[in-house]
Amino acid sequence: MSRPLAMALPNAVTSLRFFGLPFVVGYIKEEEYLLALALFLGLAATDFLDGWLARKLNAVTAFGKFLDPMADKFLLVPTLFYAMRPGFIFHFLLLAYYEVVLFLAACIAFVWRGNPIIKLGANWFGKGKAVSEVALVVLFLLARLGVEVNLYLLDLLFFFAVVMAFLSVCGHLKWWWHKERA
Repeated sequence: MSRPLAMALPNAVTSLRFFGLPFVVGYIKEEEYLLALALFLGLAATDFLDGWLARKLNAVTAFGKFLDPMADKFLLVPTLFYAMRPGFIFHFLLLAYYEVVLFLAACIAFVWRGNPIIKLGANWFGKGKAVSEVALVVLFLLARLGVEVNLYLLDLLFFFAVVMAFLSVCGHLKWWWHKERA
């Protein structure tokens, strides 16, 4: 594989999440929940695949570290909004708040190349948040398909996602704090 192709492949896989979102949301709005679920799971799997490819092909870039979490937010937040039950709007808004904070921080860090104020790339808290958001979407879509889903489990997953989002923000701020004091 040529070096330019190897460098572009992980970001191309990441981009699938951007291009697939309208189809997932469209299937949800058309009440084609099984198609939405299948496509969503395929797109969610690209989150693992793009990182694996980048490491395997030695193609990790600052742009890729920026693009990957943006693709996660772009896929997960709207899909969760359209898939969730109306009674969970407060949970969603709290989680969306942290997503916006993380998004803005990543944008600032990417633009502020000379002296980034946050470290680009995922941390384990961000990964935990993403996994819990994927689980929430899957459970909400299963509920729409008629599968009985425990509401307390949904509450717990939302709580876990919010805590992970908060800790992710704290982890990025801790990196900045130590960088500034060094």
